[in-house]
This record gives sequence, structure tokens and C-alpha cells, in this order.
Amino acid sequence: MTTDTNPAKVNGSATSVPAIGKGKVPKAPKPKPEKVGKLEAIEIETSYLLACLLCIATDETRYYLQGVFIHRTADRMVRAVATDGHRAIIVNLYREDEKKPGPSWLADGIIVPGDQLAARLKMIDKEQKDTSYAGSVRIAYGKNQPRLEVSDGLGVNVFRIKPIDGTFPDYERVTTAKWSGLSVDRGDWKPTGFDPKYLKAVGDIAKRLDPEAKVSCYDYAAEDGSEQPVLFTFSTVPNVVLFLMPTRSDPKMHEATRLMLAPSVRGSIAALKAHETRNREAAKDLKGAEKDAILAKADDFAKRIKAILDNAGAGAKALPAPKPPEKPKAEHNAVDGIVEAMAKGEGVELQPKLPVKAPKPAKVAKPKAAPKKAAAKKHA
Repeated sequence: MTTDTNPAKVNGSATSVPAIGKGKVPKAPKPKPEKVGKLEAIEIETSYLLACLLCIATDETRYYLQGVFIHRTADRMVRAVATDGHRAIIVNLYREDEKKPGPSWLADGIIVPGDQLAARLKMIDKEQKDTSYAGSVRIAYGKNQPRLEVSDGLGVNVFRIKPIDGTFPDYERVTTAKWSGLSVDRGDWKPTGFDPKYLKAVGDIAKRLDPEAKVSCYDYAAEDGSEQPVLFTFSTVPNVVLFLMPTRSDPKMHEATRLMLAPSVRGSIAALKAHETRNREAAKDLKGAEKDAILAKADDFAKRIKAILDNAGAGAKALPAPKPPEKPKAEHNAVDGIVEAMAKGEGVELQPKLPVKAPKPAKVAKPKAAPKKAAAKKHA
């Protein structure tokens, strides 16, 4: 390497700065090209993907939620997942065999764009409708590949799609509480609100999975007891779960609803009041810890009664009871009167005295006058 001694001033003094000679500039190391993996495919039932498409986001700002996430979990479960932040569907496709691992790209997973996937599924379903491959598609990908492939079972109809470049959120945080074994006590007559369009999607998803499926709804809690989204399952498709986030709603029941449900609310209060009374009566014969435990139960029933009244929108006041219908006045019955008087210890006449009315004077008939013609004949 050659140097030039070009004088330069540094801090007011002249100094020589070595210069790199021409043609001797060191070259920057070239970046190594990323290794592109070979295409590896998995087969997925079309109904699962169609159900997932109902839960993808439409908000462009969250582009990474606008597709179906396909990946492998830590326990080697291959899943298809979709969420829009308000609902999340999780499909367990299959569990890999430890001795025969599946495609390597499942470790990081891919996000298949929802709009393009929907169009390809429709075309594939039309082409292989009457074949043995109907109802399923193949998705192939390789690490660092620019495109993924969606094809039918025969490999005749092949569509190349660019996956969404983004990071899918850690959806498993929603399911960490699923196995806690804790139940949620939302309280008596406490509402749980849902957005109508998301609630409608529950039925639409069930129809996509299996029109014969029955939908079940579960409340569950996190390990710390906090409330979680409501869990929906499908009877004939047990490997699919749907989480629906409740919306905030006014805990106070509307006046019109309260009046309609007043009999049921009163029935709930009556049952709780009976439990409270029994526990307080039982506590009278107990002492020490047993008495405290029974009284604690009674206090809990009392709190639940107050909560019902609060949620029903009546504050601390009891719900208005409907007025009983007026009984029609019964006709006079001599036997009933005798029995009632005997019960009171009074003397009873076998025949009740009836009011005597004075008879009206009879009318005297006036004598009839003789006919005029008969009187004329006598004179003649």
C-alpha cells in the first residue's frame, strides 16, 4: 500500500496524513445470499381455511392480521390461526410425529393473505368438486422463498402467492388460562355484551365447519382469576375453538326489561333469601369456627341479593310485585255462612232471616158501563 504525505493542519499545527494510494481501496465483503429452502407442502381441509377467513382483520393498518397464520407450536401441533383483535379462531390441524418432522418452514410459520387465499380456494373447489381430492388444498412453502403455493390435491391448479411480511401476534396468551380449571363468577343477573356482527360470525363459522354442529359457550378464568374472552366450541369439530371478546355494557338492567323479567328476578331473590335464612338459623346452634363459616355463607347470599337488585336497576329497593287480581264478590251461600259463624263460636240460625217486604194493596176493579146500543133497545 502506498502513502502520500499531504500536509494538513490539526489544531493549528501542520502534520502529514497518510493517504491510501489509488487502486488500493479494500473491497467490502459481499453479503452471502440467503439459502432458499425447497418447497414442502401440507394438506389442509378447505372448511378450516374458510372458517379462518371469517376472522381476519380488514383494517389495513394491521396488515399482519389480514391473513391466516399457519405454524407449528412448541408441542409439535400444526395450527391455522386467524384473529382481528375481537375474535380469534384456532384450528388444530394435526400433531407431527417426532420421528418424522414436517416442513421446516412451520417453525416460523407463514401468513397467507386472506383476500388472495379466498379467491384461490373458490377456484380450486370449482375445479376438483367431483374428485377424490374435493374439500382439501395443499399449501407449499420453503424458507426464504418469495412465493408460497396453493394448489389442489392433484397439483394441476397451482397458484403462487406472496406471503404477508410481518409478525403474527402471540395469540397463545389468550389460551394460557384455558387449562387453569378456574371458573368465572360473573354474578347473578350480570350482563355479558357482544357486538352483534361478531356474535353472528359464531353461527357463520359453525356453518362453514359443519352445518350439523352444535355450538357451546364457556366462561373461564386466567390463573390469577381474571376474566377472559368467552370460549365457543363446536360439537362435531372438536379441534376448533373460537374466542370472542365481550364488549362493555351497562350493568343496570333497562326498566322495560326489568319489568318483563320481574317474576324471574323475584324467584332468584326468593331462593337466595331462603338459603340465607336457613344458614342464619343453623348458625344459632353452632359455636366457634363452624358458626363463623355458616354466617359467612349467609352474608354471601345477602350480598348476591343486593347485587341482583343493583343489576336489575332498582337500587336497594325491592322490585314491584304485580297487584293480585280482585276477587269477584261471591253470591250469598247459607252453608258457608253457617260454617263461618260456627268457627267464630256464634249462635247460628238454621235459616237465615230474609227481609220481609209488605204486600202491595190489591187493585179494585171498576164496574163496566153498559153498551149504548143495549140501552136504546130498552127504551124502545
